[in-house]
Amino acid sequence: MKTIKLSILSLAVFVLAATIYSCSKQEQTKPTTTEISQSDADILIENKIRAFKGKMEFQRENPSYKNGESMSVDSAVWYMEAASNQTYADGASTFNKTICDTFSIVLDVADGAVNLDDVVGAYDNMIHNLSTAFHALPGENNHLVANDVTLTTVNESTLTLGVYTVFGSGGSGTSAIFNYGWYYGFLMGREDGAYIGESDAAEEIEKMIHMRKGTLPPNSYFTDIDSIYLDPEFFINPNDPISNDNMYDMLMFWNMDDGIMPNVHSLLSVEEMIFYLLGTEHVIYTNEPDGAKPTGKNFISVDLKGELVMSSYQSLIMHLGSVQYGKLHKSGTPPSDL
Repeated sequence: MKTIKLSILSLAVFVLAATIYSCSKQEQTKPTTTEISQSDADILIENKIRAFKGKMEFQRENPSYKNGESMSVDSAVWYMEAASNQTYADGASTFNKTICDTFSIVLDVADGAVNLDDVVGAYDNMIHNLSTAFHALPGENNHLVANDVTLTTVNESTLTLGVYTVFGSGGSGTSAIFNYGWYYGFLMGREDGAYIGESDAAEEIEKMIHMRKGTLPPNSYFTDIDSIYLDPEFFINPNDPISNDNMYDMLMFWNMDDGIMPNVHSLLSVEEMIFYLLGTEHVIYTNEPDGAKPTGKNFISVDLKGELVMSSYQSLIMHLGSVQYGKLHKSGTPPSDL
């Protein structure tokens, strides 16, 4: 494997810059320990959600009562997402790993509207699926981080909702710089042969990002969630000294084997682990189009995976991901158990 060569001076400068950036990031995201009261906007949003939950509870207690109330598709999607997060999501608890689950829900639709009875049934079905997935998670230190509900398809008689759920696993930990190199993905472990079948570079970078992002106030939750796909080819490294050499070409790990490109490798050195940690954080925390962050929304979580794409004449290994953003709110009550 051909690797990049750094002089002692340039390596020292690189590590120093990474350390300074790391300290700066930690200062910017210093955990919040002061109790923060609900804002007027938080109270307004929570009152809207509680009113919707009250309607659903009335329908459950009076299943024979049919008032024919309906709501727009957009409203149904927003309330189902917002209610599930306000009730069950815990945005304040720390975690270092994400476990994601996806499923679909189908509802009847007529003239662009859905019946409240159908929305209640769809919501209860969604919570049942969330609870089933949650209780199937390994270990005990798990919680719901965010639940993203999206309209995926709609026709004259039915619509389909896609549900993308993020659970957090593990607790807080050190945010020290990496001490070992890691293989890029597929749980191939560390350079010394440790953690095979347990972790890889993508997982370790993901863990470090979550440990460095700081702590939110108690009873925090998110609405208006966006799940955004991360592809390194959209985030070219503007400061790469040598382009198209498989070394730091992108801000996220990207390595092509086409018989021409040099430095084909799957083991990320310590220097690369630091670079791609900082590069992926840059993508996450920078507003689009230079980064992935939507204006006015907060970073929630990221799920990174090492992927392999092959064709007849080349192969590409890289880190792909899904990052979640949302509008942050503080609830007046702690989250309920799933």
